[in-house]
Amino acid sequence: YDWYSDIYHFESDLKQKQFAVSQQTNSLRHPKTNIAAYQYQSKEEKEKQIRQLNALLDETRSTNDNAHIKNQMGLLLISMSELDRALNYFQAAQKDYKVMNNQTMIGTIQNNIAHIYHVQGDYSKALDYLQSSLTIHREMNNRAELSTALNNLSQLYNTCGDYNKSLEALEQSLVIREEINDISGKGTVLNNISQIYYYHGKFDLALDYLKKSLSIHEKINNKSGFAAALNNISQIHIKLNDYSSASEMLEKSLTISKDIGDKEGIGTTLNNLAVLHYTCGDYDRALECLSSSLIIREEIGDVSATGTILNNISQIHHDNKNFEKALEYLNRALLLYEKSGYKEGIGIVLNNISQIYHDKGENNKALKYLNKSLNVRESIEDKIGMITTLNNISKIYQEGNDYKSSLKYLKYSIRLQEEIGDKNKIAILSLNIGKLMQKMGSKYSLESEKYLKYASSVTSIK
Repeated sequence: YDWYSDIYHFESDLKQKQFAVSQQTNSLRHPKTNIAAYQYQSKEEKEKQIRQLNALLDETRSTNDNAHIKNQMGLLLISMSELDRALNYFQAAQKDYKVMNNQTMIGTIQNNIAHIYHVQGDYSKALDYLQSSLTIHREMNNRAELSTALNNLSQLYNTCGDYNKSLEALEQSLVIREEINDISGKGTVLNNISQIYYYHGKFDLALDYLKKSLSIHEKINNKSGFAAALNNISQIHIKLNDYSSASEMLEKSLTISKDIGDKEGIGTTLNNLAVLHYTCGDYDRALECLSSSLIIREEIGDVSATGTILNNISQIHHDNKNFEKALEYLNRALLLYEKSGYKEGIGIVLNNISQIYHDKGENNKALKYLNKSLNVRESIEDKIGMITTLNNISKIYQEGNDYKSSLKYLKYSIRLQEEIGDKNKIAILSLNIGKLMQKMGSKYSLESEKYLKYASSVTSIK
């Protein structure tokens, strides 16, 4: 072993090679918690591992060792968001395992490949690989690998807007993680379950799951999982208007992601920091963060995340009254989302396009896009998104003095908000409904009073 270059050099001693492979394998696990290297090592440490593995790959003649090394290199590369390189190693490893007829590892590699296609927006290929992986692991009763594949399947369903199937897969994964005492895997699944509840507006429940996930990842030194949980907690703080806590969480997450070379994590955190700056009215800093995040996402080839950033950039141009520039970014995002089938993103972008046409005074076009947005959001039961779109539709009808249509959409909106249970937002909608009914004449006076009374009992809004 050359300590200067961190690379093993071999002559012809087979025992020396076997020892080196053993040492390298051991170094790819945390000595105390046994979690994988890519979950806690710094970028520099990962690059060192890749150099060492490359040297072993050149020297070893065992097909099994070759396949194992290729898979490990793929995992390290994927953690650094070098997806194309990772895919090449995974595909090469899969060929070796097929030669050996090692079904367990074929299933594992297929799961890894599925993750890459998911990030790259090829959801059909991702699903094919995941279903093949699940079939293998179920037939062989590989519990740990089955749990991982179920978790990854849940994330694909989540991206496609099927939250019920996503939650079902996560709950199955969690049961297995607990049965086999996979602490790291449990932390990941808890984090992912939290996001389902977040999308449904159940922030307290989401936060409970995130705190459990954060505690696990901190205990076992899983830096990537810890950073992801911090990021997701920050989003709840933003929703609850606790901006200082959100900022603290995001800065911690960004530091960790940079340290471990997690480009995907860096891109996500920069986007979320942009959301925070935008919410606080600092558009320049928001645009700076978004521009940096966009470079990373396009470099990685992460389709859904690129669309999110394009959408967010459009909002800043919209606020600056640069409508054509905003539409340019929104149409780019819509094209990406439609190509990949990312329904949540499609619903968001259609709603945002409508707002530009509304501000341009083109309400018929605005309604057309709002109805499209509502249809998409209803199809995936995106309640928070539906409420936003319903309120926007109601506003346009009210501006056109079509109070009955406006009331219909507001009542639909408040029913959904009552299902979520956010009392302050229910009160705001109650106030809006009450004021609208006052415009509709004495026929609605009693009902109007009921809504206004409820609003005043919950909050002091006017």
